[in-house]
Amino acid sequence: MSIPTLNPLEFPLAGSHLIEASAGTGKTTAITDLYLRLVLGHGREMGLMPPQILVVTFTEAATQELCNRIRSRLAGAAEWFRAPPPNETAEVVPVPNRSAFEIDFAERLRSEYPASQWSNCARQLELAAEWMDEAAVFTIHGWAYRMLREHAFASDNLFDQTLLSDQSHQLAEAVRDYWRQFISVLDSHKAASVMRWCKDPERLLQRVLPLLNHSHQLGEELSPAKAIDLGMQNHIAWVSELKNKSWLSMVDDFELMLEAAADRQAFDQRKLQPATVRKWLAALRTWAKDMELVKPGLGDSAWERLTPAGLAAAWKEDPPPQHDLLEALETLKQGLATPPDDGVTAFLAHAASWIQRRFESAKARRSEMGFDDLLTRLSRALRATNNEALGELIRKQFPVVMIDEFQDTDPTQYDIFDAVYDISSNRSDVAVVMIGDPKQAIYAFRGADIYTYLEARSACADRLYTLRRNYRASTTMVEAVNRCFSTAESRPTGSGAFRFRKHEQNPLPFEPAIPNGITEYLWVSHSLSPDTVSAALTLWLSPTAEDGKPLNKVDDRHAIAESFASQIVGLLNASTRSEAGFVDDAGNLRPVRAGDVAVLVNNREEAVVIREAMRKRGLRSVYLSDRDSVFETSQAADLELILQAVAEPDDALAVRSALATQTLSLPPDTLDQLAYDEGPMEARIAQFRGYRDRWQRQGVLPMLRYLLHDFAVPARLLADRTSGERVLTNLLHLAELLQQASRGFEGEHVLVRYLREQREGDVDGNAKNTPQIRLESDASLVQVVTIHKSKGLQYPLVYLPFAAEAKVMNANSRQTVMRWHDSNGNLRLSPIKNASTFALADEERLAEDIRKLYVALTRAKYAAWVGVSPRRAIADSALGYLLGAESADDLGRVFDDIEETEHTHVAIAPAPTSDMLVTDESQSNVFQAHHYDGQPRENWWIASYSGLRDRGKAGSPFWAQSWVSQSDARDSVILDDEVPLTAPSVSTGDEASATVDIEAVHDFPRGAGAGSFLHDCLEWAAGRGFNHLLEDSEPLRDAIARRCQVRGWDKWIDPVTDWVLALLSYSLPPNLRLADATATSAELEFFVGVHNCSITKLDQLITEPAPMSLDRPSLEPGTINGMLKGFIDLVFEHGGRYYVADYKSTWLGPDDSFYQDTAIEHALLAGRYDLQSMIYLLALHRLLSARLPDYDYDRHIGGALTIFLRGINAPNRGVHFDRPSFSVITALDREMRAC
Repeated sequence: MSIPTLNPLEFPLAGSHLIEASAGTGKTTAITDLYLRLVLGHGREMGLMPPQILVVTFTEAATQELCNRIRSRLAGAAEWFRAPPPNETAEVVPVPNRSAFEIDFAERLRSEYPASQWSNCARQLELAAEWMDEAAVFTIHGWAYRMLREHAFASDNLFDQTLLSDQSHQLAEAVRDYWRQFISVLDSHKAASVMRWCKDPERLLQRVLPLLNHSHQLGEELSPAKAIDLGMQNHIAWVSELKNKSWLSMVDDFELMLEAAADRQAFDQRKLQPATVRKWLAALRTWAKDMELVKPGLGDSAWERLTPAGLAAAWKEDPPPQHDLLEALETLKQGLATPPDDGVTAFLAHAASWIQRRFESAKARRSEMGFDDLLTRLSRALRATNNEALGELIRKQFPVVMIDEFQDTDPTQYDIFDAVYDISSNRSDVAVVMIGDPKQAIYAFRGADIYTYLEARSACADRLYTLRRNYRASTTMVEAVNRCFSTAESRPTGSGAFRFRKHEQNPLPFEPAIPNGITEYLWVSHSLSPDTVSAALTLWLSPTAEDGKPLNKVDDRHAIAESFASQIVGLLNASTRSEAGFVDDAGNLRPVRAGDVAVLVNNREEAVVIREAMRKRGLRSVYLSDRDSVFETSQAADLELILQAVAEPDDALAVRSALATQTLSLPPDTLDQLAYDEGPMEARIAQFRGYRDRWQRQGVLPMLRYLLHDFAVPARLLADRTSGERVLTNLLHLAELLQQASRGFEGEHVLVRYLREQREGDVDGNAKNTPQIRLESDASLVQVVTIHKSKGLQYPLVYLPFAAEAKVMNANSRQTVMRWHDSNGNLRLSPIKNASTFALADEERLAEDIRKLYVALTRAKYAAWVGVSPRRAIADSALGYLLGAESADDLGRVFDDIEETEHTHVAIAPAPTSDMLVTDESQSNVFQAHHYDGQPRENWWIASYSGLRDRGKAGSPFWAQSWVSQSDARDSVILDDEVPLTAPSVSTGDEASATVDIEAVHDFPRGAGAGSFLHDCLEWAAGRGFNHLLEDSEPLRDAIARRCQVRGWDKWIDPVTDWVLALLSYSLPPNLRLADATATSAELEFFVGVHNCSITKLDQLITEPAPMSLDRPSLEPGTINGMLKGFIDLVFEHGGRYYVADYKSTWLGPDDSFYQDTAIEHALLAGRYDLQSMIYLLALHRLLSARLPDYDYDRHIGGALTIFLRGINAPNRGVHFDRPSFSVITALDREMRAC
């Protein structure tokens, strides 16, 4: 009996009904049509308002879309009802923004009422539209949550419970409790047996998770110890059964028969060698005698040859002999393929049941529940004995329910609606409308159950309706899909298109869709295709190896991805030349844009392959998936390393790791230099210290913005047209999320840990599921989307490169439990993985894959391209089943059949060759800036001492090398270049003394990390006051101890403390003590304005007044224009004069003799620290002249101290002192001001 087509105006609004709506047939429109009738009371005694009409769907996005559509339809219908009758005006005024279908239905609905009632109807519709904010449009979980709260008494539910989105930690706790109570107490023998099933609690959780709420289906529950005993009994019985034959007599008899046949040359002894057969028979005898042996020692050739068919292939006489041994071996092979339950089923049944009870008990104790609990608790309350009151309350509250996407309903959800509305009884006091498409039931992995749909279909067997007219796809596309599935439906050897046909019954037949007459089509030039009207469905055979054989799985996947990417690029290139596009009824050509193209894949791995193939051709794409959390991106991993380095800037390894990230992208030679050149590494450490300071003062978001701009990340990424915009958006999105999260944390390290936990998915809540922000430009890119995510969407052009993939259920399957349904539609589960359970589970896998292919093909509006692989897997795929290819060898026949038919909408084509994208800027949506014809502005930049010193090393322009961070990062003025001498081993002594130990000073660790450590200690000391620390050194020791302990330098605590105290107390040139300083400022930042200053002249002004005995490197010629920036280690006042001091941790040699005046002078000039001192003094000169009213250089400037810290015990205390004359400073000042 054919199913009647739905007429929304005549559909009964009482009782229970099921509407089967195929893809593109206007399911949502049908829901809104019925909603209008319910509001008006059309076909009912009275109208209903939105809070009384329950509409249930399965996603939050779908509820919002439904609400908006219903509100719009209500408002539009109200406008139509207020329009004048047709006989009162010559021209009907159109209602704006309304489709022809909506207007047609509104007109037909209006005609059901006399004109005198139209205004009342309009008012009713307007009220309903205004009331939509309180509409009962819910997800199933949202509705269940509301029912449990509103009817807490009737449902025996608590008023106040915590709803958790993630209960994995609580469940893992229950699993660990089970492990401790039942498995940890086992003896070593039985524990080893359990380890075969699950080696640890994590593996146990994976195995029991699919069994929760289903453990009763597994049968007997036994503790691990008893389950092991049962398994042993089963094993012994199984082996005994296998050997319960007269194996020895059969082997002897077969051997005699074979020897006699060999004597008379009855068989081909090349195929069946007597000596080899004797070895096989000997192995069978050994196996039959030894009860410990489970399998005989036979190889594949033995199992193949010792069969009736194998023996016949070698036998010359006719007929070949029959023997009991051959039949017994076939039975033995089958028996070995299905070993008995080793006790794992009873064990897992026990574990799942116990863990479930423990889990439920813990939730009840904490007043918590998860989303699944919402449904199970409501179902349990409705089915409770003598609790009909709850169902009655819900029926009165919602006399009408419409369930959208009903094919995705699971048994618990259906049980809830059945308990409330008694679906099979077709009650007249309520209306139940279930609408869905069983052909699109593809969410079994989420618990959706097509057999639940079929149960409802059976309950409404005489109340079924259908929607078959496709309004979304072109006529040719609809007919092409019809062709594929109708062929499979009518094939007599199959089980129908969707594999549900048994005998003459088929609860899920394929009914061809009816096209609605969309005649627009994809046109391509003759130069690209022999047919100017492209076939709606094209099958592409993927490339083969050079020898003509199919490629392996990995190579085949990459090859077909390359082919598909080339075709997409070729089509887009042709479109820019007006050689391809969409042609409408008027003959107008619309070019194909990248945003018109969707590539549908099965999983993320396939998406990576196809996107890479497109990227190589210059074609941008976006991957749309529910799993696209921004915390799963590589940018999140990069930010974790960057934040770790900012939080610990003195950790040189952490800083180098941050600089090596793809986000910061330092060149390899620069990274290599940081590993052995102490100066640049010190500069980077100082830079990251500045980021840490900004983080502490302003927050992580401002800090990251400064850091990204310092490294020119935005400019570099936006120059990358393939993925730069996406990467930059992810970085900024993560920065904002981290800023929000930081409000609840104290300290930088806590935020770093938070980011790490989010990346690892190791936290509760929804933050880790935060999706990537969608960009406006994403719509103009090729869409790469999983088939599951594409459901409900439509794309002009669809590509299915991997349609021939199949994940067959076998021993390599990831599933820990095999799932299938019996002949009555009941769910069956088994943890036993053998040939029998594989076959049952794989049948359902194939059926769902066919439905998934139906979803994929019906996403296309105009055309689709499908990849066909000649690999053996084609026989197990949904595509292979639809084509009727039972093996790869059948593909030739299948293609011949397709080409011989007159059906022009399905075509066969070879895979295309490589092509690169040629962009047409005139058609691009990217705006271009106007060309600037004026004169370029002067170069202006911020430079540093290190930029002057190192200028020209890498051959890059001066401004590019001398530019420094404009954040608060310290300038690279802390440069401690180590003299290239062989360093001694670090001393093991840790004794402290009243004076500084010489070995301790010279054996202290060297490198960037050690230098930063000493600078940090001295900066801290200046902040506390040098004189105070001499009076009480405990705070200093504590501060040094904290810094040493994090580095594992505990033995250096006392030596470094004494070292610092000596520096403060010793008399330093020119006869002063730091402890006597009356004012200090550590790490004083400065900016010195420079206007077109000649570097050569600057160098001359510094070197000529005070020539030293040794040569110094000259500065490269050039001009500075902008600012000189830096941080002075210490500025202090002593005796009314102001001094600058710079600390150097440079190791010059193993003892004090290496810190004499000549050695220090050599190190000073080699590093051009004379330039550094002069810049510092100039900065101090400008500061004091601006701050002191009576400033006088000769009276107020003391000079510059360069302190080589390791020379503290040398006669000169490791200090080089300099005080240039006032004339030198003023000349330098004038040159920099260019005045």
